[in-house]
Amino acid sequence: MKYTAYILGIAMLMPAANVYAFSGFYVNQADGKLYNQASQAIIARDGDSTVLTLSNDFQGEAKDFALVIPVPTVLRKDQVRVVDRALIEHLDAYSAPRLVEYPQPELSCSNEGEAKSPGAAGNGSSPPLGVRVEAAYTVGEYDFQMLSAEESGGLVVWLKQNGYRLPEGAEGVIGSYLKQDMRFLMAKVNLGAPARQGYGRLSPLQIRYQSRSFMLPIRLGTMNARGPQDLLIYTLTRKGRVESANYRTLPVPTDVDLPPAVKSDFGAVYRATFARQVERAGGKVVFTEYFGDLNGCDPCTAGPVTSAERSELGLSPAAGPVYLSRLHVRYDREHFPEDLVLTETGDTRSFQARYAIAWDAWGQYAAPEGPLRPYYDNLAELTGWSADKIAALADGHPEAGRGIQGASAKPRYSDPPVAVETLSREQRQWTTWGGDLAGTSYSPLNQINRSNAWNLQPLWQFSTGALGGHEGGPLVVDDVIYIHTGYPHKVYALSQISRSVLWGYYGDSIVPSHLDPVRVREKMCCAVNRGLAYGDGKIFLAQGDASLVALDAKTGKIVWKVVTGDPRKGETSTNAPLVVKDKVITGVSGGEFGVRGYLAAYRIEDGSLAWKAYSTGPDADMKVDAEKTLTWRDGRMQAVGPNSSLESWQGDQWKIGGGTTWGWYSYDPASNLVYYGTGNPGTWNPVRRPGDNRWSNALWARDAGTGVARWVYQTTPHDQWAYDGTSESMLIERPVKDRAGKIHDKLLVHMDRNGYGYTLDRITGELLVTGKFDEAVNWARQIDPLSGRPEVDPRYSPETGGEDHVQKGICPSNLGAKSQGPAAYSPRTGLAYVPGRHECMDYDPFKVEYHEGSPYTGAATVRYPASQSVKNGEDESRHHAGSFTAWDPGSGKVAWQVDEPVVLQGGMTATAGDVVIHGTPQGEFKVRDALNGEELYRFKTPSGIIGNVSTWEHRGKHTSV
Repeated sequence: MKYTAYILGIAMLMPAANVYAFSGFYVNQADGKLYNQASQAIIARDGDSTVLTLSNDFQGEAKDFALVIPVPTVLRKDQVRVVDRALIEHLDAYSAPRLVEYPQPELSCSNEGEAKSPGAAGNGSSPPLGVRVEAAYTVGEYDFQMLSAEESGGLVVWLKQNGYRLPEGAEGVIGSYLKQDMRFLMAKVNLGAPARQGYGRLSPLQIRYQSRSFMLPIRLGTMNARGPQDLLIYTLTRKGRVESANYRTLPVPTDVDLPPAVKSDFGAVYRATFARQVERAGGKVVFTEYFGDLNGCDPCTAGPVTSAERSELGLSPAAGPVYLSRLHVRYDREHFPEDLVLTETGDTRSFQARYAIAWDAWGQYAAPEGPLRPYYDNLAELTGWSADKIAALADGHPEAGRGIQGASAKPRYSDPPVAVETLSREQRQWTTWGGDLAGTSYSPLNQINRSNAWNLQPLWQFSTGALGGHEGGPLVVDDVIYIHTGYPHKVYALSQISRSVLWGYYGDSIVPSHLDPVRVREKMCCAVNRGLAYGDGKIFLAQGDASLVALDAKTGKIVWKVVTGDPRKGETSTNAPLVVKDKVITGVSGGEFGVRGYLAAYRIEDGSLAWKAYSTGPDADMKVDAEKTLTWRDGRMQAVGPNSSLESWQGDQWKIGGGTTWGWYSYDPASNLVYYGTGNPGTWNPVRRPGDNRWSNALWARDAGTGVARWVYQTTPHDQWAYDGTSESMLIERPVKDRAGKIHDKLLVHMDRNGYGYTLDRITGELLVTGKFDEAVNWARQIDPLSGRPEVDPRYSPETGGEDHVQKGICPSNLGAKSQGPAAYSPRTGLAYVPGRHECMDYDPFKVEYHEGSPYTGAATVRYPASQSVKNGEDESRHHAGSFTAWDPGSGKVAWQVDEPVVLQGGMTATAGDVVIHGTPQGEFKVRDALNGEELYRFKTPSGIIGNVSTWEHRGKHTSV
C-alpha cells in the first residue's frame, strides 16, 4: 500500500464581496518578524506521529479570514486545538540568525530551566455537488468544518456558493489532492470569540494525526499570492537534520566576521543577506538557518526549550536527543510548482547562521589584518550593498574610518585572467583536477603536518542538493570555490569570504529534444562527473549528454557550448577537462556501449574544434605518424609502423573498439605534450575480438598544438578482464636508471587499474620500471621489461576458458586494483600513494552482438575481497577490500601499506607537511602520515566519499575539502 502524507498546505479564501487578497502563508535578531508576508509552521515528528502547529501574521478584519488545510484523514475535535503564540516565538528566537560578540556573557542552555509552559486553549450529511461536511466544531476562536468531496468542480462550486472567492488555478490544485483521497479542514473565525475571549491576534492552530511521510503542500498558498512569500519551518525530530527531498537545500552563509557598525541594524543586514542568497540560487531553494540538539546551544539567543514546551508541540517525553531544524523558504508559483517534500537525514552536526564581531584582549574591536577592510568586504559580499550604503550604515561609528573605503560586493578575481599554468603554481589556488598540470595531486603547503594534523577543525559545509556519487573535487581560483555534481549537472561558485553561493548553473542540455535526461542516464555506467577545468576566466564542464560548456567564471552564464558526441550511440562525457594554453582538452565515455574512443581539443575562445584523435582505426584518424610515432618494443623505442591499430583487430571491429578517455589528463609545458590513458576494448568478451586491440588500454603522449602522437605504449594488450587504462599520468622529476645504467629524470608514473605501476621517460616513452602495487594480482606473472608485454597466467585467462565458462579467482576484479580516484606523488618522500581496491573476481564471458546504443559488455562478474596480502602476496586470514598503499616508482615495489575495510574510490592528495589526505566510502575524511601511513586524524561526514581532496591557502590558512 502506498502511503502519502500531506503534512501542510494552506490557502486563504476570502468572501466574494471582499477583494482583499490574503495569500496564504504570510509568514529582530533576524527572526520571523522581519518578513511582512510570512507564515511559520512547527512540525513535530516522533515515529509516525505528526503534530503540526501553524501560525500566520494575518492583520485584516476577522470576518475576512478563512483557511483551508489539506489533510490525509478526517480530524476529530480532540485532534485540533489552538496554542499559545509564545511557543512559536520561543523557537523563532532560539534558532534565529544571530550576531555575536566575543567575549561577552551568554545564556546557558546546558540544562533545562523551570520556565512555565505556555498553556493550550483549550455527523455530516452529504449535500449536493458531492461535498460532505464530515464534522463541524468550534475550538478557541475558530469554527471548523471537515470537508470531503468527490471531485474538485463540486467543491469549488460549494465554496463559491458559501461566499468564498477562489484564486485562478485553485481548482486544478484541489483536484490533485482529491485524487490522493485528501480531506480539507476549513477554518473561519468565530466573530464573537475574540471579543469574548480577549484575543488580540489570531491564535496558532495545532493538528495531530498519524502519517508515514513528510510533505508540505504549499501550492494552494501560492494561488492568490501577490508575490513571493516567506515560510519558516521548524521541525522537531529524533534522528537528525531535516531537508527538502525535491528542492535543493542549502545553508545560509555562516561564521562570517563583520564590522562593528552592523550592530545598529543587524535585521537589515540579514534581510539583505537572505535576499541575495535567494537571488543567487535562482529562487528555487530551501535554506537551512539552524540545526542542533535542543539539549544545548552555543551561543544561545533564548532560554532553553523546556520539556513542557516540547510536549505542547507534540513530542513525547522519551529520553534521547531532540533535533531542531529551521528552514526558510521564499516561494512563489513560478519557483515552487510542487509541494514541499521533507526528509530526515542522519546528519547530526550543528549549524547556526552566525555572524561575529570579535573583541581583542583590551576590549577593542579586533582587526587581525590591521584595518577593518576585510570585514567591510565581508559585509558587501553578504548583502550586495554598495560602498555608499555601507558607509551610510557606518556613519558616525568610531571605527568607520578604518577600511570602509573601497568595500566591494565582489570576491577578488584575476583581471585580466591569468593563465592556468601560472595560477597552478600559486599555493592559494587549486586550478586543475590534480592541483597542477602535472597531475601529481601534491601541494607545497605545510601548515597541516604530521605534528598538528590531530588538531584539525571543520570550518563550514555546503550541500549541493544532489544525490548520487560526487567524484572529482572542487577547483579554487582566487577567492572562489567551484564545485560540481554528477548528471544532471549542477555547478556552484562559492565565495570563500562570505561562504555563500555566488552563482549556480543547473545544466543546459543541447542533445536532441527527444533524448531526455533519463535516457542519457541509461547510457552512463554511472551518472558521475570527475571535475571542472578553468582557463581564460571560464569554467569548463564536460556534460553527461556528450557536450562541452564554457561558463563565465564570474557570473555562471554560458559563454559557448558544443556537442562532442551522440548519447544515442552510448557516447557520454564524465571526464575532467584540462586547459592547455588556448585549448581545452576533453574526451568520451561509453566503452560498454561499443563507443570508439577519442581525445579532442577545442579552442577556449569560441569552442571550435582544433583537433580530434581516435584511439583505434586508421593512422590518420588516430593522428599517428607510422614512422615518427614510437612505441616500446624489444627493449627500445621503435616506430609503430603503418596500420598499427587496424592490423590488431578482426575486420571492422575497431569501429566499436572502445578505448574511451574518461580518466585524467596531464600536460608538460616544457615538451608541450599531453598525456592520458585509454579504456578497455569492446566487448568484454575476449573471444569475440582476437588480436591486441590497439590502442585500447594504452598510454599516449600527444603534441598539444596538433594532436599528433609522439609515442604510445599499451599496458594491457588484448584486455581480457575489462581493466581499462585510464588512470592518471603523474609527471614527476627524480632520477631513475634504465637497464643500461642511463639516468632518466623526467618521468611519467602511471598506476594502472590492472594492478601494475609503470615508470616511463615521459619525453621519449621508454619503459623504465614496472611492478605490482598489490601483490595479490595474479592475471599476469610480470611485465616483460624488453617487450613491455604482460606474461599472462593462463589459469586466470577468460579466453583460455572460453565462452560460458566461469574463470575463478582472478585478481584484481574488473574494477581494477585501483578505481577511478587518482593516486598522489610526494617529491619529499619519493612515493606514490595509491587508493587501493583489493578485490578478486569470477569472470564469465558470453556471446553478445553489437546494437547501436545498447550495452555491449558480453561478460558477467562476481567480485569479492582478495585473500592474499597486498604487501607480499601471502595468504591472510582477515580479509579487507581496500588498501592505502605507498609504491616506489624507482624500484617498482610496495614500500608499505595499510589495510582499509572497504575499497578506496576517491583520490589521494599529498602535501609538503608529509601528510596524505583522502576520504573513504564509509564517509571518513582521513589524514595519514606520508612516511608510514599512520592515521593522524579522521572526521565523519554524513555520506560516503568517492571524490578527490583539494587543498589550498586562503588568508594565510591551509584549507582542504
